[in-house]
Amino acid sequence: MALQQLAITLSNATPTQLVTDTVITDPTTGEKNYTFNSSHILIQNNDATAVVYLGTSAVSSSTYGTKLPAGSSVSMDNVGGQIASQLYAISSVNNSVVNILVVA
Repeated sequence: MALQQLAITLSNATPTQLVTDTVITDPTTGEKNYTFNSSHILIQNNDATAVVYLGTSAVSSSTYGTKLPAGSSVSMDNVGGQIASQLYAISSVNNSVVNILVVA
């Protein structure tokens, strides 16, 4: 099992792609830039007041798939790399930060 930890600063105007080709050192071979196509993603909104909206590249505060209130988290399986290439977020507060943990 390999882990990657990310802290991503979000805009309140432009959607930000959360996970792009999760690059982790392969624990078996030591190969760098290994992309795990099947992984588990945990997204945590640590902001005390900001709401994070998750969705496609068209995500906004009114067009979203998941609303992530302040202090909450959501996890999802990234089977075949499909979620990682399509997951975006926008925040109700500019420059709020989400923490992401990718387990592969």
